[in-house]
Amino acid sequence: MILPIYCEPNPVLHQETEPITEITDEIRELAANMRETMRKAQGIGLAAPQIGKLISLLVVEMDDPEDPEASFPYLALINPRVTWKSKRMVNIVEGCLSIPGKEGSVQRPDRVRVKAKNLDGDTVEIDTDGMLARVLQHEIDHLHGILFTEYIPKKQLKERKIVDYPRL
Repeated sequence: MILPIYCEPNPVLHQETEPITEITDEIRELAANMRETMRKAQGIGLAAPQIGKLISLLVVEMDDPEDPEASFPYLALINPRVTWKSKRMVNIVEGCLSIPGKEGSVQRPDRVRVKAKNLDGDTVEIDTDGMLARVLQHEIDHLHGILFTEYIPKKQLKERKIVDYPRL
């Protein structure tokens, strides 16, 4: 089921999420719906606050036939947290499904380690760099009420093409 995406300045985007204490069929269904929503909106990551849910859940996926090295498989992560980040920082332009039509260059660590639970309840640890590291940091920020625009001056935001998609 396609879900509406909440957009700035909706206050839900600036709130801390609650940890998920039990992985139920409803959580699994929500993750599947988030994946479907993310794909429909042509995104590569989506966090629960972006669909109005203040729980610690995110989904990511990128399949780029033109750049297979930048691609990464579908992941649904519950209660994810960054447990380590490199000192090396990189600037990359980011956009967000909750801030349509805007993008900006954000400096983040180029490599991170993330610990979370998967939909089976297993603990997973992901040590990654490149685009997956970038997307995980961006989506985990959403779980703490932080948007990418908080890292850059407003005057550095640029216009970008908007994908036609229902938003709140």
